[in-house]
Amino acid sequence: MSILGLLGSLSERVYIMVFAGVCVLAAFSAYFIKQDTYVLEQKILSRQKDVAAVQASRDLYEARRLSSQRLATKPAGPAGISLALIEEIVTRSFVGGRLTSLKPVGLKEERERQQMVVELKIAGAALAEVVSFMKALEAKGLRAKKLQMTLPQAGGALLDISATIAEGSVR
Repeated sequence: MSILGLLGSLSERVYIMVFAGVCVLAAFSAYFIKQDTYVLEQKILSRQKDVAAVQASRDLYEARRLSSQRLATKPAGPAGISLALIEEIVTRSFVGGRLTSLKPVGLKEERERQQMVVELKIAGAALAEVVSFMKALEAKGLRAKKLQMTLPQAGGALLDISATIAEGSVR
């Protein structure tokens, strides 16, 4: 007998039972695959949460490390005032003006601390050079306690400047 002859001799009930068995097996396998998929998804979510926590910790560590490096590289305060520093700032800031007087006044007490004070006079300076001079002072941690600008008698556009420079920034 051939296979076709054997299948032809079976009743319809056997076909229905085989079809129902295949459907039941497919349903059980789908159920177990779904359960395995759910377990895998839960493991993946757990690992993603762990990775997110590690990344947040890493970002916090990096931020704190960079912050501490920035604090370590910043100077503790202004380096102090010296005649050489003032002269360097003047020569960099003033092209046309000339330094006529530079003298230390001494130490002055201000708010329970001593400050070094220097007086300087500059002749023949342009207004833009005065602005760059003030910015350079501020960048070095110095401040002009007194700044007096006068036009010379000749009526030119250049200024004569008299300034008192002290340590510390403007508050």
